Amino acid sequence: VQPYQCPPELFCGFERTPTNRPVRYPVACSPQAWATGTVFQLLQIMVNLVPDVPNNCLRIVQPTLPESVSYLSLKNFKIGHTLLDLEFERSQEATACRVVRKRGNLRVIIEA
Repeated sequence: VQPYQCPPELFCGFERTPTNRPVRYPVACSPQAWATGTVFQLLQIMVNLVPDVPNNCLRIVQPTLPESVSYLSLKNFKIGHTLLDLEFERSQEATACRVVRKRGNLRVIIEA
C-alpha cells in the first residue's frame, strides 16, 4: 500500500508478489493525473455505465467483471442530483447488477 492510500505512480502490468510491488518516485508529481484516471477508465470498462444526465437516465449495459473480481460495490455514486449505491456480482454465466439504494429520481436501466 502506498502512503496515504494513494495509487502507485504507474500501472504497468507486473504481477504483484510480496517482494515485487510498485516503486515510489518521490521526484515526480504524486500521483500523476493520468495514472489516477486509469482507475475510472477501468471501472467504465468493467461495468459499462452510460449516463444520460439531460434525460435523467443511467443505462448499465452488459457489465462484465473480470475473473479476478467477483464482487464490486459503488457507493454514493453521483449522477445529476441522484446518489446511487450499486452492486455487481460475477457468476460463471454473467455479471449481475442491482441498485441497492437510490436517493433521487434518476431512471436506472440495466441491460444484461
